[in-house]
Amino acid sequence: MIELAADGQGRDNSSNLFVRFLGQVARRIIFCPISIKSWDKMPEDNTKRQWKLIEENFEFDYAAGVKWALRTLGDRWKAHKYNLRGEYFFPNKRKVEILAANPSDIPPVEWTAFVDHYIDPKTKKQCLQNARNREKFIVSHAGGSKSNARRATQMEKKLGRPVCRSEVIVSTLLKKYGSYVSGEGQRLAEKIVEHLSEDQERAATEGIHSKVLAHPDDAIGKVCGPENGKRVRGFSNAACPSGFGKSKCIFGGAICGGSSSASQQHVTDLERQLQEANYTTT
Repeated sequence: MIELAADGQGRDNSSNLFVRFLGQVARRIIFCPISIKSWDKMPEDNTKRQWKLIEENFEFDYAAGVKWALRTLGDRWKAHKYNLRGEYFFPNKRKVEILAANPSDIPPVEWTAFVDHYIDPKTKKQCLQNARNREKFIVSHAGGSKSNARRATQMEKKLGRPVCRSEVIVSTLLKKYGSYVSGEGQRLAEKIVEHLSEDQERAATEGIHSKVLAHPDDAIGKVCGPENGKRVRGFSNAACPSGFGKSKCIFGGAICGGSSSASQQHVTDLERQLQEANYTTT
C-alpha cells in the first residue's frame, strides 16, 4: 500500500519502488509505444492498459494518485526516448545507419516512426531549443532521486510539524555534510532564508499533516517570482497546490476506482524482479 501525501504524490519508501516499476513499464512497447510523438497524444486504449497494469500490481488511493502515477510514467517514457536518442542517434549518424541499428526489443514499425519523428527538421530544431533552455538552469540540487514529497515527509517527522516548500527546497541545495551545491545555490538559499521564518511560522499554525504548505507570496514566490502556470516550484508536474491555478487533465474519462489484489508479498516479488532486471542490464 503506497502512502500518498495530501496532494496525491507518493510520500513513503514504497513510492520509490513504484517509480522504478513505472520505469520498467515505460520501456515496454505494448504499454508505451515510442512511435507516439508526445505523452498527451498517447491513445486512450494504451492509457487504460497502463492503468490496469498499475492496479494489478500496486495499491493506493487511485482517485487521489492517478495524476501523479500517470504523469510519472510519462516522465519515465520521455526519459527512455531521450536515452534511445543518445545511444543510437549521436554523434551525427545518418538516418540509414540509425534505422539499421534497430534494437531487438523494438518492432521495426515503431523504430521507423520514432526515427522519422526525431530526424524531422522541425523536431530537431525544437530539441536544440530545449537543450539551450536547459543550459540556462544554473542552480543544481543535491536531492538525488528522492522526490520532494518523500523528503518533506521525512522533514515533517523530524520537526514534528507540517513543512513549507521553502525549507524543502533549501534542503536540496545543501550537500550531505552541510556545504552548498554551488555558489549560485548558496546565493539562492540565502535569499530564501531571509523570508523563511515567516513560512515556517505559517506552516506551524496553518499547515496540514502530510501536505507541503505553499503560497504564491511565500519565500520562493518572493525570490523566484511568479510560477509559469504549468508547474509549481518544489512540486512534481502532477501536483498543483491550491492558490496556483488549476492543473491540466491527463486524459478524458475517469480511469480509477475498483479494488486491487496487490499484496505485500507481491510487492516484495516485484522488488526482487526489478533488482534482477537491473542486474541483467548492468
